[in-house]
Amino acid sequence: MANPMNLTIPTVSVSPGPEYAESINADLALIAAHTHIDGEGNPVPVAGLDIDDDLPMNAHALTEAGAVAFEDLDATLVDVTRIYVKDGDLYYNNDDGVPIQLTVGTTINASAVGGFTGLAGTTGAATYNSGTGTFTFTSDTGVAATVATGPLVVTATDGDRITIITPTNTTNYTLELPPAMPASSKILRMTSTGVIECTLDVDGSSLEITGAAPPVLQVKALGIATSMIAATAVTRAKQAAVGQQVSAADSDNFTTSSTSYVDVTSGGAVAVAVTITTSGRPVIIATQNAVAGDSFLSVLKQDAGTGDIFAFLQINVTGSATTTLGHVQIGGLQVAGFSSILSPASAVWCLYAAAAGTYTFTLQAKVNDMTTTQFEAQSISLVAYEL
Repeated sequence: MANPMNLTIPTVSVSPGPEYAESINADLALIAAHTHIDGEGNPVPVAGLDIDDDLPMNAHALTEAGAVAFEDLDATLVDVTRIYVKDGDLYYNNDDGVPIQLTVGTTINASAVGGFTGLAGTTGAATYNSGTGTFTFTSDTGVAATVATGPLVVTATDGDRITIITPTNTTNYTLELPPAMPASSKILRMTSTGVIECTLDVDGSSLEITGAAPPVLQVKALGIATSMIAATAVTRAKQAAVGQQVSAADSDNFTTSSTSYVDVTSGGAVAVAVTITTSGRPVIIATQNAVAGDSFLSVLKQDAGTGDIFAFLQINVTGSATTTLGHVQIGGLQVAGFSSILSPASAVWCLYAAAAGTYTFTLQAKVNDMTTTQFEAQSISLVAYEL
């Protein structure tokens, strides 16, 4: 017969009594100590096991298991470090007894590990390239996937960030980028179908793109012709302020009886003059009152005769050369005895048109008869302003 425990089996009616008893004793010791390992009895088959409690492995591994079949439980366990199945999904309880769901139906529960969900059983993939630091999303092999996202944050190498957002209450539309970079700087535009084009260029005469980095789209100097501006489109508030100057000295109480032109001066020394720098537009030169009180131009004559009494005034301009701009005559007919004819302080004015530059204007006066006729300029200033 089989003897897997290597027992000493005495032969009936042959082995003497003491030997027989010794063999029996030795065999009983082997039977008491056997463990069913090889040489210590037959292995116990599964049918011979009746496991009715937890089976400790004494910190040893369960090896060479072809598969592990779990009982599908109705509730999660409260024990720690357990792996089990509940409602068809695989769970693991951690050291704190917290159940962690590892599967969801037919897929890995990626939400439990912060991964991408919904990829199992599909041709989609999310691949990371550690060399370039790039995620690639594909819907199939070699086919880029559509990515839906909220605000997109783009971070530069220095840490500065740009957030790309969609406006609130927007409508759905598709934005299509240009197919290639333009050979030179162009103007972007978007069509009604959402296509961004970079085919528009400047004319180079009214608009230009500077070659500086970065390029700038700007109105070219002198590029806007008058014909391109609508009538009344440029208001006075948009125009440059006109230059205006008032002579530093006024005529005080200047008088002369000279029949040749002399400068109208202040106190007989400083000429009444005004200097202005123009932009090329016409300039008005005029006399005006220098004080709030008496300010006038007059010609007077006191003798027994009658006749004409006149004073003549002219404005000279000095730029590249000295030019007389025009003459003004004040006076009238003398009656017997004393005659005085007054003119307002603003009686003298003229228009001067010249190229842009700096010009100085002076006032000169003379009378028609030096014997008894006298011209007087009382508190008169000379002003110039550009139109």
